[in-house]
Amino acid sequence: MTKCLRIASRSLRTAVRSPAAVALLLAATTSAHGQLQVTEIMSDPRNEDAWEWIEVRNAGATSIDLNGYIIDRVVDGTLAANTVIPAGGVAVLYDAELIGPGDYDDQAFRSAWNLGPSVPLIAVPGFSPALTNGSGSALGLWADAAAYNADTADDGMGVVRVASLAGAAVSIDFRTASGFPAIAEGVSATWNGAGSYQDGANWSASQAGAGATTSSPVSLPGAQINSTDDTANPGVVPLGPAATGLLITEIMYDPASPAVNSVERWEWVEIYNNTSAAIDFAATPYYLHDDDGADLAAPNVTSGLLASGEAAVLFNSALSLSNMQDAWDAANAGILFIPVENFPALANGGDAVALWDSAAHYNLDSGSSPRALVGAVASVVYDDEGSSSNPTGWPNANGRSSIYLTSLAANPADPASWFPSVTADGLSSTAAVATSDVLVHAGGDVGSPGSFGGSISYDADFDNNGDVDGRDFLIWQRNLAIGSSNAAGDADGDGVVGASDLAIWKSAFGSAPQSAALAAVPESTTATMAVVAAACRLAAGRRRTAKRLW
Repeated sequence: MTKCLRIASRSLRTAVRSPAAVALLLAATTSAHGQLQVTEIMSDPRNEDAWEWIEVRNAGATSIDLNGYIIDRVVDGTLAANTVIPAGGVAVLYDAELIGPGDYDDQAFRSAWNLGPSVPLIAVPGFSPALTNGSGSALGLWADAAAYNADTADDGMGVVRVASLAGAAVSIDFRTASGFPAIAEGVSATWNGAGSYQDGANWSASQAGAGATTSSPVSLPGAQINSTDDTANPGVVPLGPAATGLLITEIMYDPASPAVNSVERWEWVEIYNNTSAAIDFAATPYYLHDDDGADLAAPNVTSGLLASGEAAVLFNSALSLSNMQDAWDAANAGILFIPVENFPALANGGDAVALWDSAAHYNLDSGSSPRALVGAVASVVYDDEGSSSNPTGWPNANGRSSIYLTSLAANPADPASWFPSVTADGLSSTAAVATSDVLVHAGGDVGSPGSFGGSISYDADFDNNGDVDGRDFLIWQRNLAIGSSNAAGDADGDGVVGASDLAIWKSAFGSAPQSAALAAVPESTTATMAVVAAACRLAAGRRRTAKRLW
């Protein structure tokens, strides 16, 4: 049966217009006497609101399936990859629209937070407007549509709003006005596992290096930025006994791939090291230039280690390394691509391209137009085919092909030594698709999603019945006497039952339940369909454009 995945998560307001809060509707379709706890909240990420998230823990003995969510209006057809929180585990509820409406990308979230595949993620459509920055929000989870419906009311203007959290199976008010700490931008708030998770005194800001990590940037492929008509063979070294020194062996000076702001980003030059030693461009920077561009103020080939007998491709640093690899190394052959700042604009009708190995040599050749090539360690002066009445012998610039040296033994000054790249030559191929890198998460957020104690219980409700009383003390006492570890009675999660756990029990004794158990839902198909249908009717039965508290 197809799940009706929905979420209700809109701002809640009090009668005195206190900070907005969020209401989440979850319908559980498996047996669920387990207890849910809110353990971590990222309400104010440095990036877009799409990177808000909530960590929820199932402290019970059976898994809980959160089968659906509604936000504002129903978004049909959006299915999360996972909706189950295992017994004793946690799940992270995050915005399904990290990339775009109606989409989700578990891997993007995992990459940002370095999460393995074992951490349950639950994609929530339209999560982003839910949480309030700075002053906090209130959060409620309902076991079924009927319970949620009972907590809503029409505001008199045709808008159904959440009027109460009384029917919620689990709720938390983490507003600063309720005693929760104010959390800075880009930092999650975390429950310390001691006492009640509903008590703001037990919450604090996450700290990098103290159980929390800093999220990493995440980029995803965007629109295509090159032409697959481009034809070349970068990384393919021609045969023949090479002349000693550094050689220029291929030039892409007239690509079909589009320029951006008049910059031909897809031009590049292949070089071959036939010296007796590796060339470390970081230790000995080189100059790559033509004969007529403005003088360079500094070397522009400043990275890369080119081994003796190997080739490299010098490319315009206006592109990313992944762009070049996507276009010209789809087979992952390990081509060495080296970025070049201030890459020279190569003329289609003919130009000179050269490399200098020091400022002294480059500066001696500068200051004249055209620039001299006397001090260059490698150079090629190429031309176009010219006209029928004045042929040059050089390959024709056809708007898509590189030219390459036919043999390492060939004279690079001889036009007959160069061929245009065509797929029929058995060496060349057309470029693969390269796409722009779209930054969807800049990184820098601090938190620990998915890592709240694993399967260890971090509270004094040792019998998991929703309260802290004398029965829990007896469990602690019994396990202390037998020297049990990693068992019930370990409240602080250190793996040992001891005095610190008793202190936690004392502080929580007599407190309200830390979490309310979700009502069990019969597992028959008929009952499950009834719950799903109720969730669907919730959005379709009345006009609902927002769900707020008064």
